[in-house]
Amino acid sequence: MPGLLELVQRFRKADSAVKRRDAAEAIIQHISPDIYLFLQPRVPEAVDEVRQTVLMEIAAHLDQCNGKSEKEIWAWCYTIARRKLAAYFEKKRRAELFISIDPQELTRLIDESSAIEPFKSEEERRDILEAFEILKASKPECFKLLWDHFIVGWDFKEIAAAAGLKYDTVLRRFKRCLPHAKPIFT
Repeated sequence: MPGLLELVQRFRKADSAVKRRDAAEAIIQHISPDIYLFLQPRVPEAVDEVRQTVLMEIAAHLDQCNGKSEKEIWAWCYTIARRKLAAYFEKKRRAELFISIDPQELTRLIDESSAIEPFKSEEERRDILEAFEILKASKPECFKLLWDHFIVGWDFKEIAAAAGLKYDTVLRRFKRCLPHAKPIFT
């Protein structure tokens, strides 16, 4: 049986679609057991699914394989296998994040949350946002600090961590900004 390098060279030299298809099938037959052995310990529960994806990707992009030695061609194949393996794990991780909620439970949660009102009125919300815009224009260094504390709801420790500052520094800045902000918000 010819080696992988010879099979790839045969694929490259093929002058018709039929010969290219036959060469591609021979390459896939040749690499399939090794790809299986590579994937099996990593995804035993879905080895066939991932292997099919890998082999289809390799077959679809054989014309892009630039390997000049068998080692380079195998490296190219294993690179595709690693990428497809990573994609499989990412897909699996995202599926685990998805939480299915019963429609009746979802309706109940929506009804309960609609009763919670962050501001008493739309006018009050506009007033607060306008006050923050004035603060942003007049004292931009205070805007972020007060926004994070009062609107986002962070405590001084969280603000310090996000800004890369010490807790005491954030506290001193807050105390300096508060007298400037009070007239704007009242």
